[in-house]
Amino acid sequence: MSEATAAKQEMKFSLKPMFGKIVVQEDAFRYEGRIVIPEKAQRRPTTGEVVSLGEGITGIEIGDKLVYGLYSGVVVNFKGHPVYRVLNQDEILAVVVGMAPELEGVGAA
Repeated sequence: MSEATAAKQEMKFSLKPMFGKIVVQEDAFRYEGRIVIPEKAQRRPTTGEVVSLGEGITGIEIGDKLVYGLYSGVVVNFKGHPVYRVLNQDEILAVVVGMAPELEGVGAA
C-alpha cells in the first residue's frame, strides 16, 4: 500500500456545513425484544447531537442535543459511519438543556 493511500485511510471523516446549516449525528433507536421491524416501518430518529456548525449559527453549540421534526433536513449515510442529518436552523424545534432522561423520540401529542 502506498503512503498516499495509507494517509487517505487515516484521514478523519467530517462534514463541514455551509452557511446556516447544522450537522447532527442522529441518535440510534434500540429495539428490545425479538420483533423484527422492516427498515421502512421503523420510526425515524428525531433527536441528535450537534457535530458541526456552519457560519452564522447562533444559540447552538457543538455537543448540544437537539429535537427536530420527523422529516426535517437531509439524511447523510456513509457506509461504516453513524447516520448524520443536515438541518437548517429554522428546522430545530428545541435544544435539550440540562440533564434530561434518555429521549425515546418525539411524536404527535
